[in-house]
This record gives sequence, structure tokens and C-alpha cells, in this order.
Amino acid sequence: MQNLRNLPQQSKVSLISLILLVFCCLELIFRIFKCYLGEFVSLFWINFAFLIFLFYWPTYFSTNPAITQPGSLIEEYRIILTALFRAIFFLIVFSILLVISLAVLKKGISDTLLFWSFLFLWPIYVFIQVKHNLRKAIVPFSLTIITMILILFTIPANPTRETFNTHLKAFEEVVVMVKSGEIKTPPGQVVSEVILPCQYRYLVGCPNRKITITKEANTNSIFFCSDLAVWGNRRTGFVYRSDNKDITVKPSGNSPYLEVRKLKDNWFWKIED
Repeated sequence: MQNLRNLPQQSKVSLISLILLVFCCLELIFRIFKCYLGEFVSLFWINFAFLIFLFYWPTYFSTNPAITQPGSLIEEYRIILTALFRAIFFLIVFSILLVISLAVLKKGISDTLLFWSFLFLWPIYVFIQVKHNLRKAIVPFSLTIITMILILFTIPANPTRETFNTHLKAFEEVVVMVKSGEIKTPPGQVVSEVILPCQYRYLVGCPNRKITITKEANTNSIFFCSDLAVWGNRRTGFVYRSDNKDITVKPSGNSPYLEVRKLKDNWFWKIED
């Protein structure tokens, strides 16, 4: 810490940029190779550390006099703790505002929507925090923005009704795995929620990453949740039915959100409450 305090101004900025670069590289590596490096468990902790540091360094820049002049050891610890707590606080506030915005806009939670919201709101937060030291923040800010844009290309787009045919092959592969028993369900259980293999999880846009398998008589149905309402139980997704029975329905007074449309043989698009 003594050595850190004695570092010149530019070296401290470089050190923060270097730490941020390491976090950015780890974030990208775990996103690109998540199916081989611990899947979502390890990715969660790397992602959490990445987010905390993204909110940490702007506050550190704005409150740390050591960026512009030397500070005492006690002052250095105080600034670090203050920045850390503020980072956690602003991350929580960001999450609350995001949920409220989604509720007002009547949008569901999805990977793509979360990413674009973060990409839009985070630079505003940085500008407010470091506007007096904006020139010194150019390097870490640029590293972060570039990383966030690269993350966009590592997140497979969740299927929508318009892009269903593009992802049909992957959907059919999951159906084959369910029929063959490669994707297992508890014996004797009519309705089961099962997590998809890592490479197919993008087919589910809802946070739990699970498909719902229903076995009734000689008919199997699989529900791929695409969108989850912020408030209530409304879900949107794709349904596979092995019997190809037409289950098309339209919203009614008793079920204002229920809607099912046939996409092709065995496949339907569904909104349910």
C-alpha cells in the first residue's frame, strides 16, 4: 500500500486500467468458453466481480485525491472502502431502476434487453462520477466500452417468433435429446423443469434457463420460455407437441393474455398467464 501511495498520478491511472483490462479479459474468456470453463457457475462470479469493478473505478476516480495528489494510508483505505460500498449501492440502484423501467414498458427480462440497458445507462453513470477527471478516465472507459461491445457478439440472440426458423435446427436437436432420454426427467413425473445443455441454453430467454417437459398419455410437450414478465406470471415462448394437435387460441375476456399461434407442424408460439 505504501508503494501504491507513492506511485505518480499517471502510474495510478495505468494500474487501475491494467486491473480493469484483466477483468475485461476474464469476462470475455468465460463468456466465449463458458461451456468448457464451468458454465454459468464460474461465469456468475467472474461477471459479478466485473460488474462491481465497473461501478467501483469511476467512484474511486471521483473521490480519490491520490489520483491528483498523495494521500495518507488511512485516507487511502477510507477511499477504497467508500468506493467499494458505493459500487455495490449503485449496482443495486441500477438493478432496481432497470426492473421498474421494464415494468413500465411492459417488457420481459431477456439477455439482449439487459445488455442494451446496461450499455446505455452505465456510460451516463461514469460521466456523472468522473466528469471532473474525464481526461484521466479515457483509458479505463474505452477498455470497458470496447469489452461491452465485444460481449454483445458473444451473447447468442434469444429466438423470437420472427427468427424461429433460423433456430429450428437447434430446437429439433433438443427434441431428439428429450425423446432419446439424453435429457432426463424424473421417472413418473408428469411435469418436469430441466436445464438445457450449455450450448442450447440460448434457446431459453427466461432467467432460469429451463425447459418444461409435460408427459400426458402418448403426448409429450416441451415449452421453451422466451420472455418473462417483470410483474405477474405471464410467459412467452415456443411449444413443441409430439401429437401435432392444433392448440391455436386467441385472447379472451377471461384470459386476456393467453394466445397460441401455430408456426409449423408440431410447433407453436404461446403467451400464457
